[in-house]
Amino acid sequence: MNPGDVVGDPLTPGATVPHPVRVLASTCRIVSAAAVAGIVVVAVIAGDLDDPVVLLRWLAAVAAVAAIGAALLGRSARRHPPAMRTWAGEATVTIARPSVEVWGLIRPAEFASMVEPETVQGFRNPGTPVGVGEQQVFIARCPDGSTTCSVVEVVGETPGVWAEIRSVTSPPIGQRWRLATVPGGTQLTYSIGLSALRWAPYGTHPRKQAEAAARAHVEQVKRVIESQPPPLQRQ
Repeated sequence: MNPGDVVGDPLTPGATVPHPVRVLASTCRIVSAAAVAGIVVVAVIAGDLDDPVVLLRWLAAVAAVAAIGAALLGRSARRHPPAMRTWAGEATVTIARPSVEVWGLIRPAEFASMVEPETVQGFRNPGTPVGVGEQQVFIARCPDGSTTCSVVEVVGETPGVWAEIRSVTSPPIGQRWRLATVPGGTQLTYSIGLSALRWAPYGTHPRKQAEAAARAHVEQVKRVIESQPPPLQRQ
Protein backbone atom coordinates (compact mmCIF):
# COMPACT_ATOMS: atom_id res chain seq x y z
CA MET A 1 0.00 0.00 0.00
CA ASN A 2 1.30 3.41 -0.96
CA PRO A 3 1.10 6.39 1.40
CA GLY A 4 -1.36 8.06 -0.95
CA ASP A 5 -3.87 5.20 -1.01
CA VAL A 6 -7.06 5.47 0.98
CA VAL A 7 -9.03 2.42 2.04
CA GLY A 8 -12.80 2.70 2.02
CA ASP A 9 -15.35 2.74 4.76
CA PRO A 10 -18.68 1.15 3.69
CA LEU A 11 -21.77 3.16 4.56
CA THR A 12 -25.28 1.91 4.91
CA PRO A 13 -27.19 3.64 2.08
CA GLY A 14 -30.83 4.56 2.17
CA ALA A 15 -31.62 2.05 -0.56
CA THR A 16 -29.91 -0.87 -2.27
CA VAL A 17 -29.28 -0.09 -5.94
CA PRO A 18 -28.20 -2.93 -8.26
CA HIS A 19 -25.43 -2.83 -10.81
CA PRO A 20 -26.49 -1.25 -14.16
CA VAL A 21 -26.15 -4.63 -15.91
CA ARG A 22 -28.77 -6.00 -13.53
CA VAL A 23 -31.02 -3.04 -14.31
CA LEU A 24 -30.71 -3.66 -18.06
CA ALA A 25 -31.44 -7.36 -17.65
CA SER A 26 -34.55 -6.61 -15.60
CA THR A 27 -35.68 -3.99 -18.13
CA CYS A 28 -35.36 -6.51 -20.97
CA ARG A 29 -37.46 -9.03 -19.07
CA ILE A 30 -40.15 -6.44 -18.40
CA VAL A 31 -40.21 -5.29 -22.04
CA SER A 32 -40.41 -8.89 -23.25
CA ALA A 33 -43.30 -9.65 -20.90
CA ALA A 34 -45.10 -6.45 -21.94
CA ALA A 35 -44.71 -7.30 -25.62
CA VAL A 36 -46.11 -10.79 -25.08
CA ALA A 37 -49.04 -9.28 -23.19
CA GLY A 38 -49.54 -6.88 -26.10
CA ILE A 39 -49.65 -9.80 -28.54
CA VAL A 40 -52.37 -11.43 -26.47
CA VAL A 41 -54.40 -8.21 -26.36
CA VAL A 42 -54.04 -7.64 -30.12
CA ALA A 43 -55.05 -11.22 -30.82
CA VAL A 44 -58.19 -10.78 -28.73
CA ILE A 45 -59.25 -7.53 -30.39
CA ALA A 46 -57.92 -8.38 -33.87
CA GLY A 47 -61.39 -8.05 -35.36
CA ASP A 48 -61.54 -4.39 -34.41
CA LEU A 49 -58.17 -3.51 -36.01
CA ASP A 50 -57.50 -2.58 -39.63
CA ASP A 51 -54.22 -4.52 -39.94
CA PRO A 52 -53.45 -6.56 -36.79
CA VAL A 53 -50.81 -8.68 -38.57
CA VAL A 54 -48.32 -5.79 -38.81
CA LEU A 55 -48.79 -4.90 -35.16
CA LEU A 56 -48.42 -8.53 -34.13
CA ARG A 57 -45.17 -8.80 -36.09
CA TRP A 58 -43.77 -5.69 -34.39
CA LEU A 59 -44.76 -6.93 -30.97
CA ALA A 60 -43.30 -10.36 -31.66
CA ALA A 61 -40.02 -8.80 -32.80
CA VAL A 62 -39.82 -6.64 -29.68
CA ALA A 63 -40.59 -9.63 -27.44
CA ALA A 64 -37.93 -11.74 -29.17
CA VAL A 65 -35.21 -9.07 -29.01
CA ALA A 66 -35.98 -8.28 -25.37
CA ALA A 67 -35.98 -11.98 -24.45
CA ILE A 68 -32.60 -12.47 -26.13
CA GLY A 69 -31.24 -9.40 -24.33
CA ALA A 70 -32.51 -10.66 -20.98
CA ALA A 71 -30.92 -14.05 -21.59
CA LEU A 72 -27.55 -12.58 -22.58
CA LEU A 73 -27.45 -9.98 -19.81
CA GLY A 74 -28.85 -12.30 -17.14
CA ARG A 75 -25.71 -14.41 -16.95
CA SER A 76 -23.50 -11.33 -16.68
CA ALA A 77 -25.85 -9.70 -14.16
CA ARG A 78 -25.41 -12.56 -11.72
CA ARG A 79 -21.68 -11.77 -11.57
CA HIS A 80 -22.21 -8.11 -10.67
CA PRO A 81 -23.12 -7.33 -7.06
CA PRO A 82 -24.11 -3.76 -6.19
CA ALA A 83 -21.20 -1.58 -7.28
CA MET A 84 -19.16 0.27 -4.67
CA ARG A 85 -16.63 3.05 -4.96
CA THR A 86 -14.51 4.93 -2.46
CA TRP A 87 -15.33 8.58 -1.94
CA ALA A 88 -12.32 10.38 -0.50
CA GLY A 89 -12.46 13.40 1.75
CA GLU A 90 -9.45 15.52 2.64
CA ALA A 91 -8.88 18.64 4.71
CA THR A 92 -5.83 20.70 5.66
CA VAL A 93 -5.22 23.17 8.46
CA THR A 94 -2.22 25.10 9.76
CA ILE A 95 -1.61 24.63 13.47
CA ALA A 96 0.47 27.09 15.45
CA ARG A 97 2.59 24.39 17.01
CA PRO A 98 5.66 22.40 15.89
CA SER A 99 5.05 19.09 14.14
CA VAL A 100 6.39 17.10 17.10
CA GLU A 101 3.47 18.34 19.20
CA VAL A 102 0.92 17.59 16.50
CA TRP A 103 2.35 14.12 15.99
CA GLY A 104 2.34 13.58 19.73
CA LEU A 105 -1.42 14.16 19.81
CA ILE A 106 -2.66 12.35 16.71
CA ARG A 107 -0.43 9.29 16.81
CA PRO A 108 -0.82 7.68 20.28
CA ALA A 109 -4.08 5.81 20.78
CA GLU A 110 -4.26 7.09 24.37
CA PHE A 111 -5.09 10.63 23.18
CA ALA A 112 -7.89 9.65 20.79
CA SER A 113 -10.59 10.77 23.23
CA MET A 114 -9.24 14.33 23.02
CA VAL A 115 -9.82 14.41 19.26
CA GLU A 116 -12.87 12.16 18.94
CA PRO A 117 -15.41 13.02 21.67
CA GLU A 118 -17.28 9.72 21.25
CA THR A 119 -14.12 7.75 22.10
CA VAL A 120 -14.05 6.67 25.74
CA GLN A 121 -10.65 4.98 25.77
CA GLY A 122 -7.84 4.08 23.38
CA PHE A 123 -4.73 1.97 23.84
CA ARG A 124 -2.15 -0.05 21.93
CA ASN A 125 -2.99 -3.73 21.70
CA PRO A 126 -0.41 -5.47 23.93
CA GLY A 127 1.94 -7.70 21.98
CA THR A 128 1.81 -5.70 18.77
CA PRO A 129 4.86 -3.72 17.63
CA VAL A 130 5.18 0.04 17.86
CA GLY A 131 4.99 1.43 14.35
CA VAL A 132 3.98 -0.55 11.26
CA GLY A 133 1.91 -3.52 12.37
CA GLU A 134 0.81 -1.82 15.58
CA GLN A 135 -2.81 -2.40 16.51
CA GLN A 136 -4.80 0.17 18.41
CA VAL A 137 -8.01 -0.55 20.31
CA PHE A 138 -10.74 2.06 20.75
CA ILE A 139 -13.82 1.91 22.94
CA ALA A 140 -16.50 4.37 21.85
CA ARG A 141 -19.90 5.39 23.13
CA CYS A 142 -22.84 5.18 20.72
CA PRO A 143 -25.70 7.71 20.61
CA ASP A 144 -28.01 5.17 22.27
CA GLY A 145 -25.67 4.85 25.26
CA SER A 146 -24.14 1.49 24.31
CA THR A 147 -20.42 1.04 23.68
CA THR A 148 -18.52 -0.46 20.77
CA CYS A 149 -14.95 -1.68 20.39
CA SER A 150 -12.91 -1.29 17.22
CA VAL A 151 -9.35 -2.19 16.26
CA VAL A 152 -7.16 -0.49 13.67
CA GLU A 153 -3.72 -1.39 12.36
CA VAL A 154 -0.93 0.93 11.30
CA VAL A 155 -0.11 -0.09 7.73
CA GLY A 156 2.57 2.51 7.08
CA GLU A 157 4.27 5.52 8.60
CA THR A 158 7.26 7.78 8.72
CA PRO A 159 7.33 9.03 12.33
CA GLY A 160 6.58 12.72 12.51
CA VAL A 161 5.72 12.92 8.81
CA TRP A 162 2.83 10.64 7.87
CA ALA A 163 0.85 7.65 9.07
CA GLU A 164 -1.86 5.48 7.60
CA ILE A 165 -4.20 3.05 9.29
CA ARG A 166 -6.85 0.55 8.26
CA SER A 167 -9.56 -1.10 10.30
CA VAL A 168 -9.16 -4.68 11.48
CA THR A 169 -12.73 -4.92 12.71
CA SER A 170 -15.86 -4.15 10.74
CA PRO A 171 -16.59 -1.77 9.13
CA PRO A 172 -13.25 -1.25 7.34
CA ILE A 173 -11.94 2.29 7.19
CA GLY A 174 -8.81 3.92 5.86
CA GLN A 175 -7.30 7.12 7.23
CA ARG A 176 -4.08 9.01 6.53
CA TRP A 177 -2.31 11.91 8.24
CA ARG A 178 0.44 14.04 6.70
CA LEU A 179 2.47 16.69 8.53
CA ALA A 180 4.65 19.41 7.03
CA THR A 181 6.54 22.22 8.71
CA VAL A 182 5.41 25.60 7.42
CA PRO A 183 5.91 29.21 8.53
CA GLY A 184 3.91 29.67 11.69
CA GLY A 185 3.71 26.02 12.68
CA THR A 186 2.61 22.73 11.13
CA GLN A 187 0.37 21.95 8.19
CA LEU A 188 -1.80 18.92 8.94
CA THR A 189 -3.58 17.11 6.12
CA TYR A 190 -6.05 14.37 6.96
CA SER A 191 -7.68 12.01 4.45
CA ILE A 192 -10.47 9.50 4.91
CA GLY A 193 -12.20 7.17 2.46
CA LEU A 194 -15.86 6.18 2.62
CA SER A 195 -17.00 3.27 0.46
CA ALA A 196 -20.59 3.42 -0.72
CA LEU A 197 -22.79 2.36 -3.60
CA ARG A 198 -22.22 4.37 -6.73
CA TRP A 199 -25.95 4.63 -7.43
CA ALA A 200 -28.20 5.34 -4.46
CA PRO A 201 -30.53 8.17 -3.37
CA TYR A 202 -28.40 9.50 -0.51
CA GLY A 203 -29.68 12.35 1.61
CA THR A 204 -26.07 13.55 1.91
CA HIS A 205 -23.70 12.33 -0.77
CA PRO A 206 -20.81 10.14 0.50
CA ARG A 207 -18.30 12.57 -0.96
CA LYS A 208 -19.72 15.37 1.17
CA GLN A 209 -19.82 13.07 4.19
CA ALA A 210 -16.12 12.27 3.73
CA GLU A 211 -15.21 15.91 3.26
CA ALA A 212 -17.19 16.93 6.35
CA ALA A 213 -15.57 14.19 8.46
CA ALA A 214 -12.09 15.23 7.34
CA ARG A 215 -12.75 18.90 8.03
CA ALA A 216 -14.22 18.21 11.47
CA HIS A 217 -11.21 16.09 12.42
CA VAL A 218 -8.47 18.60 11.53
CA GLU A 219 -10.38 21.47 13.13
CA GLN A 220 -10.73 19.49 16.34
CA VAL A 221 -7.01 18.67 16.37
CA LYS A 222 -6.23 22.35 15.84
CA ARG A 223 -8.58 23.41 18.66
CA VAL A 224 -7.17 20.90 21.13
CA ILE A 225 -3.51 21.72 20.51
CA GLU A 226 -3.84 25.47 20.28
CA SER A 227 -5.98 25.61 23.44
CA GLN A 228 -3.05 24.21 25.41
CA PRO A 229 -0.03 26.32 26.39
CA PRO A 230 3.29 25.43 24.72
CA PRO A 231 5.36 22.77 26.54
CA LEU A 232 7.85 25.28 27.97
CA GLN A 233 5.05 27.32 29.51
CA ARG A 234 3.52 24.21 31.07
CA GLN A 235 6.70 23.33 32.93
